[in-house]
Amino acid sequence: MKRLLAIIAMLVLAVGGMASPAHAAGDAQSAVAAANCRHSQGSGSVVSADYLRLNVGGTAIGAVQLCRSGSYYWAYMVMYSPLRSGYWGTALLFRSPDGAKWSCNSSGGNRYVEPGQTMCWTPRIYSPSTSQTFLAQAYVCVGTYPSEARYYADGQTARLR
Repeated sequence: MKRLLAIIAMLVLAVGGMASPAHAAGDAQSAVAAANCRHSQGSGSVVSADYLRLNVGGTAIGAVQLCRSGSYYWAYMVMYSPLRSGYWGTALLFRSPDGAKWSCNSSGGNRYVEPGQTMCWTPRIYSPSTSQTFLAQAYVCVGTYPSEARYYADGQTARLR
């Protein structure tokens, strides 16, 4: 019985460690350990990722990801805990060289992150051209949507194709 309890305790610790996001500085890929590149049209893989950091203190409170599935790209934002009352957030996807931009509120996205929620994604954008590059950005604001008067946290990925 003691051995069974010890095994169960080790499994609980191992699973808990895998599910919790890593906060080690400098390791952006580990910042996205929880829910990677979700989308209503299917999941993808992380092309680039970074922390979503507080503007004061730099503490990581979530992650922003540039996602890809085949020739489709999107931005994905995930918070490590549900957003508090009085805050909202969104992810943005930028495409170069034409300067096109999409947010979680664009058609095909799942709307901005409201209090109590943890994630949002932009629409998936088809891009078979190798001449286009993408960048994902995310931010959290104090106040109610769409006020951007006070940024609370932000982050962005590297520009990648």
